[in-house]
Amino acid sequence: MEDGLIHLVDFIGAMRVARNGDTVVATVHEAGHGVKSVYDVRARTPTGTFELSTDGFAMSYRPADGQLLSSEGGILSRPAYRPHFPMTPVVLAMFSPLDLPIWGGPNDNNRVTSATSDGPGLVRLEFGPRDEPDDAELKGYAFVDLDLGVVLEMRYLGNDHLTSDIRTVPDMPSP
Repeated sequence: MEDGLIHLVDFIGAMRVARNGDTVVATVHEAGHGVKSVYDVRARTPTGTFELSTDGFAMSYRPADGQLLSSEGGILSRPAYRPHFPMTPVVLAMFSPLDLPIWGGPNDNNRVTSATSDGPGLVRLEFGPRDEPDDAELKGYAFVDLDLGVVLEMRYLGNDHLTSDIRTVPDMPSP
């Protein structure tokens, strides 16, 4: 089996296991195109939500029912062309890498062009625009921690994302 395929298979297996793991809490820094944001993220909670907060704004997403909720409790509108995992901000999908818009699906604007090992438990995914994946200016990458199932570093649409202060919180059994 080709090395890239081996790394891709390892990645997919690890992501399936991570979906059932403990809650992950982290901070994500985003910079690029004049944007500088810091997100506090809590992902894969016992209730199955992905939550983020930044500068007084908070949102949560429940994949089970597809609801994207604002800090005010209202349901946020979802564009018809994005019926799956919310991609705005892409920070939420960093904690569910199979849901990143990089796999070449009908709702994705990119496709993965290679998967390589970047050390034990770390895979680097390279991706580019779905129609022109070799366009150097628009290429991106994601370093994924296979044990946590989290993107540690990513360049996506010209913005850099860096995950820090990662910790897991064991899920508590229901009383």
